Amino acid sequence: MSSILAEMNDLYAALEKVPTDEVLLLALADLYLKRGSHAAAECLQWVVIEGKTPYRYFHSTDGLRHHHDSWHDGWYWWTTSRERRGWGYPKSCVVPQRIWSRMTHTLPYDPLVFKEYPTIRAALEALIQGWQTPRRRSPRSVPQ
Repeated sequence: MSSILAEMNDLYAALEKVPTDEVLLLALADLYLKRGSHAAAECLQWVVIEGKTPYRYFHSTDGLRHHHDSWHDGWYWWTTSRERRGWGYPKSCVVPQRIWSRMTHTLPYDPLVFKEYPTIRAALEALIQGWQTPRRRSPRSVPQ
């Protein structure tokens, strides 16, 4: 395994303990830059600048308006900016719809409000994937 990949694994492991650590997130962004993944680095820099972090859901969470037994306890959520009413989750986990709609997820259905991930790494990698994935052009926007 390359030293950069080993360092990335170490940083992701450290982020599991402190997901909001800006130094770790920026160090990870630097490693993505070293690998030539400019969009990934830009995404992580945006996370730091905008104060974004996925919400960690627990069944016992107070203040959340909705709960369901099938939602995984302790998993991380990114939520869509399209949900206007909010469910009581912090604004730090809200992602622009254009990015959120391109993110992978683990749910067996098309989610409307949140996408959940078992680890902080999986949540950040999904965000990076949504950040980098080009938008599909609608038939009306395809040049003739």
